[in-house]
Amino acid sequence: MPSVSQTLSVTNLIKQNAVLQRNTNVNIWGEGTPGNLVTITLGNENSVTTKISDKGSWSVKIPTGDAGGPYTLNIKDKTKTYNFGGILLGEVWLCSGQSNMGMPMKGWGAGGTIVNASQEISAANFPKIRVFRVAKKASYLQENEVFGKWVICNPDNAKHFSATAYFFARELYKKLNVPIGVIVAARGNSKGEAWTSSNSLTAINGFENVMADLEIAKQTPNTGKYKIDHINNGQQGFNTPGAIYNGMIYPVTPYTIKGVTWYQGENNSGDGIQYRDILRNLITEWRTAFKNVNMPFYIAQITPYEYNVNAKSQEVREAQFLAQNIPDVGTAVLLDTGERKQIHPSKKQEAGMRLAFWALAKQYNQNVAYSGPTYISSEFESGKGILKFSHNKGLKITGDGNFEIAGENGDFKKANAVVKNGTIELTSSTVPNPTQARYAWFNWVEATLFNGDNLPASSFRTTVPGIPKSTIK
Repeated sequence: MPSVSQTLSVTNLIKQNAVLQRNTNVNIWGEGTPGNLVTITLGNENSVTTKISDKGSWSVKIPTGDAGGPYTLNIKDKTKTYNFGGILLGEVWLCSGQSNMGMPMKGWGAGGTIVNASQEISAANFPKIRVFRVAKKASYLQENEVFGKWVICNPDNAKHFSATAYFFARELYKKLNVPIGVIVAARGNSKGEAWTSSNSLTAINGFENVMADLEIAKQTPNTGKYKIDHINNGQQGFNTPGAIYNGMIYPVTPYTIKGVTWYQGENNSGDGIQYRDILRNLITEWRTAFKNVNMPFYIAQITPYEYNVNAKSQEVREAQFLAQNIPDVGTAVLLDTGERKQIHPSKKQEAGMRLAFWALAKQYNQNVAYSGPTYISSEFESGKGILKFSHNKGLKITGDGNFEIAGENGDFKKANAVVKNGTIELTSSTVPNPTQARYAWFNWVEATLFNGDNLPASSFRTTVPGIPKSTIK
């Protein structure tokens, strides 16, 4: 940060056409000459003044009111005056993850397409929806600025938007009728550990020596275990712990947002048990960094896909399902939208809308169905298993069920599944004394368990290593 004379600057996140979170105090920040006074005026009413610190940084909160705009945001000191037009007050969400979050409306050709893309793009004329796409950057140190700009939603621009983020924003806009701003921070082919702070990972199995490994990587940038210079090469996987967090998330954390949507996990399909800890860690770290311990965090569950033989993506789906045990976390189940040979499924409408359903139900008190059948408990006796669910109104099984049961030996066999009074009864002639069950426990699988709202259940198992049975829900 500067400590000498400098022209006033403002973060790139708060400029022309920005959306500010309504009905709160939003943070505005930048740099300048130490000691200078900065005055910020929003519209014709709200005005605040702050002094630039000895280190050359400034930050101040300004109250916002009800949804509306466009307004002009005036920021000035004696060195410079900014007038940012097109400012809206509404709802602001961070949408982050890997390629299924980054995938644009226009698609990637052989790499994946969006259902009805041309029609969706042509109809994407919503000037009160704005998107800020964070430029890809990796760093060993926590950065202070991101690069990008707020873009108004119209057909010319929308083809470049994240499809999942767009459909999320559109659903919120249609239901709430207020401006919606989404900040998209995505990097395809990336692992979860790259998206959380490196020092927080040391308590996770496999990352005990991560800080020492990163120090070596800094000294040997081309030959070490970790690298960061390939951040813009999406064909290369990115797994450097903390590096994307430092470059693309940490500098966003001063911005005042409502919550987060997260679509990532495919690259962690080799170790779903470890991912369970990574995801929990990431949620905690982001909430701490945003200074909001109750920040809503909604996860798009990865879809079924024919991964390689060593993958256990069902364990990643389980980790995302179990994350709902964390307060203010929800999982949009996408088990019915997968494509066997395409890791970038085309039904991004479902991904964005189901994330929006969670937000609408939980943050905006809308009467919308937001969850499929959710496994909560089981009983095994008299040669059968009884599975209980919440969100079970209209519970139904399609196809062959995809249920399996096993005894104490863990040898799972296909089960007969019958819906009875909102529960599911499982039996198998080859398992006379079942003690455990699981559903859709494969990399590739087609969803067969739904509720009356036609929302699918997640993959699950009644016995999860390392987790007491009473907390599996």
